[in-house]
Amino acid sequence: MATRSKPRLTQQRDRAPGDDRVDPPTPQRGTPSQKRLANIPKQAVEKASKSLRKNISPKDDDDEILDALNHVWMSVQGALEQDPKLKKHLASKEEFRDNVTRKGEKTFIDSLRAMAANSDTQGSKAWEGLFEDGTSFSLAPSILIEFSV
Repeated sequence: MATRSKPRLTQQRDRAPGDDRVDPPTPQRGTPSQKRLANIPKQAVEKASKSLRKNISPKDDDDEILDALNHVWMSVQGALEQDPKLKKHLASKEEFRDNVTRKGEKTFIDSLRAMAANSDTQGSKAWEGLFEDGTSFSLAPSILIEFSV
């Protein structure tokens, strides 16, 4: 029995009039971090990443990382607030802590430790998962972040 292949359909993003910026092509396959919806300036992410590197070390024990969660929340919030569309969806400090608990505190701590360990070689890219994991949003939506150049 012969099978026919279907032609591929591509999606194009609608742009507002006067929006002349050029977006890099979005890969059709790959990790969720390659499919992004929000706009966060690269400088804001780098500033947050620098703060995260100062406050989270891969050598920190669980209690030290728990003590640094307020710094994590503030750093990530500072970057996410740069997108006006996200601002109204951001979690309060209490909602952030609830999201961490719901996600699994130990899993979140281990994730932060791994990000810190990778930040020497990957720079701000090591922390991208933190901006995308939903813990910083009040309803934990699946909002993915685009780092503008």
